[in-house]
Amino acid sequence: MNPTSKRETVGHRLIVQYRGASRNAASVILTVWLVGMASWFVNASAIYTAALAIEPGPIRSISLPISDFMKRISESSGVGSVESVIDRIRNRDRDGISLVDETIGAESIVEVDQELPEPELLEPESRPGDGIVTTSIPVLNPLDFKPEQVGKTIRVLVTGDSLSTFAGQELVKLLAADSRFVVRIEWANGSGLTKPNVLDWAQYARDLTTKYQPDLVIMILGGSDTGNMVTGGELVPRGSEQWVTEYSRRVQLVTQEFISNNVTNVVWAGPPVVSDKNRNLSYRQVNQSLADTSLLIPELKYLDAFTNLQPDLSATINGNRILLRQADGIHWTREASAVIATELKAMLAALRP
Repeated sequence: MNPTSKRETVGHRLIVQYRGASRNAASVILTVWLVGMASWFVNASAIYTAALAIEPGPIRSISLPISDFMKRISESSGVGSVESVIDRIRNRDRDGISLVDETIGAESIVEVDQELPEPELLEPESRPGDGIVTTSIPVLNPLDFKPEQVGKTIRVLVTGDSLSTFAGQELVKLLAADSRFVVRIEWANGSGLTKPNVLDWAQYARDLTTKYQPDLVIMILGGSDTGNMVTGGELVPRGSEQWVTEYSRRVQLVTQEFISNNVTNVVWAGPPVVSDKNRNLSYRQVNQSLADTSLLIPELKYLDAFTNLQPDLSATINGNRILLRQADGIHWTREASAVIATELKAMLAALRP
């Protein structure tokens, strides 16, 4: 046998194996890339919102335009609607509040185009006065805290949906050097009490309190609560009085989860006035539910952020005209969040004068 021929045969086999392995590796990389891009397109809106929450700097400057571009492509191509379709299908299975054992019927999502009468907002007790960004903030009582908590650092948890991110981050900045408080932020984009298929807030409240053991919770939630609900197999359409009652029931359940885990007070804010009138119908009802529920549970304090603003959603603060909403007309800007954080700081200061 010719030795040269043998070496060429072995070399040839090695080359064939190498090329095969290269093709397999390329196939795997291509598949992973395609799956990743598909996931990005389906979740483009959530990724864009997460990018908005990044602190100003190079990372945010790079991430924001890229995620905004992907979101626009996703929306224009209809891919972004896949997530909402999945939500609707999954929402057929359960009501979602983990403490409720009921037989749940299918939910029908109905868009409300006609003008519906706006429910009257009740004015809860202990309102200290009107502000620019928040209509009023709660008055907290140091006597509510247990004797073993007096004089110790108060652990504050800021949580909710994407509306809570900027306000929480600005509050962290303001209290960074204040040893009386330690602030933790944990938010869940796109979640809400009407979307238990996205997140079961009763269970999430248990998980948060077990992990972080907060003394006080600041909840900012409701930006995604714009749809119908189902309870006991019956449809609860938004715009109805029953919707306010059912939402209040769910607020009570989540609040009790916090309180039963040694949280002294739950300060709860709903979504603010936005540019979309259709959303404002739901947002007014969310705030009505919170106002109602705060009169039933002493530990629950309603933070009224449902303000009446100028048509361009701006205000004059300290002599400067600033925008209060981002380009989507819903989320607070950094400037508005800084004002909210200042008011929250004043609220907390009363606990440790």
